[in-house]
Amino acid sequence: MIRLECPACRKDSYSASVRDFRQCPYCRTFFSGKYGIEKRRDARVSKDIPVVLSYHEKNLSANLVDISVNGVSIRIPGNEYLPVGEIIHLNIRDSSAEAQVKWIINNDTPSVTMAGFRIVNGQLNP
Repeated sequence: MIRLECPACRKDSYSASVRDFRQCPYCRTFFSGKYGIEKRRDARVSKDIPVVLSYHEKNLSANLVDISVNGVSIRIPGNEYLPVGEIIHLNIRDSSAEAQVKWIINNDTPSVTMAGFRIVNGQLNP
């Protein structure tokens, strides 16, 4: 178990994962030890689905990590740079959408990029 401090009320709680979003038992704020306070209004659904990102005529193969009504988190192999605020095109199976980059984290070990997007046009049906 890992001790986590709630970013809202600053009280300690415990979790088995720093990445999962959990509700603080004291103030009911949803947060993750790694990502902070939950910023999506709608619930996230965990998925592991291949996705293609199109950005400046470059296609990147990636995997969807989770999805909500207006946003997605995606894991991209390697260290990729996507400017925050930039609009990219997402393709999942037979659906597509335009999405704005909201955050990006590059990890060296393993070499992977995590990114969060807000859907601005279209709808994804994983």
